[in-house]
Amino acid sequence: MTDLFDDKLPDRIYEAAVVPELWPDVLGEMSRAVDGAGGILFTSYAEQVQGVTSEDIKSTFEEFLRDGWAAINPRPLRLGAANYAGFVRDSDFFTDEELDNEPVYRDFYRKRGLGWAAGTMLDTPSGDSIIFSFERAHAKGPVPLEVIREFDKLRPHLARSALLSSRLGLERARSMADALSALGLPGAV
Repeated sequence: MTDLFDDKLPDRIYEAAVVPELWPDVLGEMSRAVDGAGGILFTSYAEQVQGVTSEDIKSTFEEFLRDGWAAINPRPLRLGAANYAGFVRDSDFFTDEELDNEPVYRDFYRKRGLGWAAGTMLDTPSGDSIIFSFERAHAKGPVPLEVIREFDKLRPHLARSALLSSRLGLERARSMADALSALGLPGAV
């Protein structure tokens, strides 16, 4: 597929749609492509945020939610306002001065060694927003544009898979996988 990912990654992305326990590994693999600190898939609806992460950023994301940082995070607002159908970087929507003075960046991300990310937002028919974010250490600088281009190649797979996953829900997804497997159609999953 690309120099960053093996050819099987799109298959694993679709598998994660019906077996949500696979998302942490998929997110971790994509995070490594940005020389990252973790990958996050989260949904936001009516000011409620929930998500799944790669193992390396799980406790940081839990802290982010628990301590109210998600409620004041400017990333989703900028990303949503841009209505851009692709991956973007922090430096695409914020000036250096804004990043230095924005409380979420200054007091949360950077205090934990973070502060750069590649992300994309998907709006669903139900009104949910699905966001993929791949965090990178502040000391490493912005995510390279070559990585953004490779992520954009995966975005259609991520979009279909995340939408399917959100629509099916965990129990329904398991039932579907079991039914297809019983029919001898695991490849269709």
